[in-house]
Amino acid sequence: QAQEAVDTLRRAFDAFVDLGDTENAVAVVTHLHNFLAFSSGTAEMAARALDLVPHDSPEAGYILCRYGPALFWENQNYEGAQENLERAVVIARREGDRILEVRALAYISQMHWFQGQYREAVEKGLPVIELAQSLDELDTLARARRCCAESLQSMGDGNEAQILATAGLDAAERSRNSSSLVRALANNASLAILRGEWQVAQEFNARGLAKSPREPSALAHGALLNLQVGNLEKSNEYVEQIVEEMPDVLTGGGFHHTNVAVLIPLIARVTGITDLIGVAESAAREVLSSASTLNLVDIIARAGLALIAIQRSDADSARVQYPFLESQRRTLFSWPVGTVPCCDRLLGLLAHTMGELDDAATHFEDALAFCREAGYRPELAWSLCDFSDMLLERNAGGDREKAIALLDESLAISSDLSMRPLMERVLSRKMSLQGIDVSSPQTSIDAVFSAVEVERPNLQPHAAPDGTVTVMFTDIEGSTDMYERLGDQKAQEVLRTHNAIIREQVAAHEGFEVKSQGDGFMLAFSSARRALECAIAIQQTLAAQNAENPGEPIRVRIGLHTGEAIKEGEDFFGKTVILAARIASQASGGQILVSSLLHALIESSGEFEFGERREMELKGLAGTHQVFEVNLP
Repeated sequence: QAQEAVDTLRRAFDAFVDLGDTENAVAVVTHLHNFLAFSSGTAEMAARALDLVPHDSPEAGYILCRYGPALFWENQNYEGAQENLERAVVIARREGDRILEVRALAYISQMHWFQGQYREAVEKGLPVIELAQSLDELDTLARARRCCAESLQSMGDGNEAQILATAGLDAAERSRNSSSLVRALANNASLAILRGEWQVAQEFNARGLAKSPREPSALAHGALLNLQVGNLEKSNEYVEQIVEEMPDVLTGGGFHHTNVAVLIPLIARVTGITDLIGVAESAAREVLSSASTLNLVDIIARAGLALIAIQRSDADSARVQYPFLESQRRTLFSWPVGTVPCCDRLLGLLAHTMGELDDAATHFEDALAFCREAGYRPELAWSLCDFSDMLLERNAGGDREKAIALLDESLAISSDLSMRPLMERVLSRKMSLQGIDVSSPQTSIDAVFSAVEVERPNLQPHAAPDGTVTVMFTDIEGSTDMYERLGDQKAQEVLRTHNAIIREQVAAHEGFEVKSQGDGFMLAFSSARRALECAIAIQQTLAAQNAENPGEPIRVRIGLHTGEAIKEGEDFFGKTVILAARIASQASGGQILVSSLLHALIESSGEFEFGERREMELKGLAGTHQVFEVNLP
């Protein structure tokens, strides 16, 4: 569409020139929309317009303000662009035309950003912001704030970036420029994703898509924020749309192709699904084979090829991309996708793929420092996990202990941010380190147990006067299959019903919700009797629910154990909680299993009926353990 617009304007320009109407011919060029500078023919039209006016005239200044960016974006002529924009600044200052001056200076700052020269972009951009504010030049003000915000975001100054992004959105809204508003919304969505503020990101992104349903960065943000929280079906819908929107021929500076080149392997790294990797590779190579793409576009296309090499464990391809990306250390690619891995993590993954494990460790340490300082918690969590993988492979002195600590921190962050794919990855690694077979299906009980193992909540306020606490674990049997069978939306409805029933019964029986993740719960009770009554009430309520909805029954596994509520040391988390979790893992859907100690405490009351004693081996615990099934009324 942009190219069609430029072609139409060129015909108008030619017509005015043929008629000798210089004023309108020049107006065609000086009133070009900013984004049309990416399209073929803009630079040639601006060059012809310059021949129609005196060399140092005010009209020439405004034409130069269009010619410079067109040379840069269309022809990759950075030096020529700078020269022409500086000429425009000279004319503006001689004529006292502050509007022309601020526009030309804004373009100079923006070109530094497109070159990946973030510090220079900020240094040039901040004076532009001050001048544009004084002139109430809203469109330029919005563009300058966004450029500085995205540069600071790439440099890891998340706080200052957010201040400018918020102010940039305000200027864009007041300017009533739709394309400027869409970019400002994307800038704010990107920062929210980097902080793990998924709902905030979703709100910004929804506004952007409402304004421009085909906006590449908004589609990419939609794919990534849904990916981070495990909404894979929705994420895939965005990816499919991005691929459909990619033009057959490289246009617009290669933006669409770069989006595809980096987004698909980034998602494949999380999901392991590589069906579209070939499409991404072709897009990246088309960008790199073009002479009309920007430096930053080329670098991000190489980031896409780097991710592909990592996914394929292709050491030779990793070596090809590594030197091109090394110049981007201590930065994060903030465009066009907005949340490409920070370059230090990408370099660490490349070095790991190449077998250069000591170099990888250095890069990962840099990634952790960068993300901590910037406040980019999701990226920090992924970097911690990737670093741990490398350390476990290297297995030098102290590597295993450090890897475990990194996994603990990654799990704490991903749990807090509800990053389900990363949580599952970290839990798989932790269970492997504990000698647990991770080839068996992962359960929500495992996820909750690993999370509380890291967080170590204090249960003493919920203990009985004798210092004991009854711990209950529950989850839905076959929940992973349920998600695959029903899809995310329907499965979420089932999950909400399940969670509401659990919480209603826990409240009714004076229990305490220690932790929940997905369909998994850890609950605590000061009374073993009330805990068991709660478990029975849950199963009875679910049985009634299933009778009303036989097509999709909810079958819950429940396990309980009573033990000492010790917060400090290993006793509580090594025995009480793990025993309750492992007993629950042995239950089938609709069953309640209890430990021998809880059975001994309750049996004499005569209130409950139990099945025969069972001897079981429980993962992570030595020997065999006696377990009893509760007979439901």
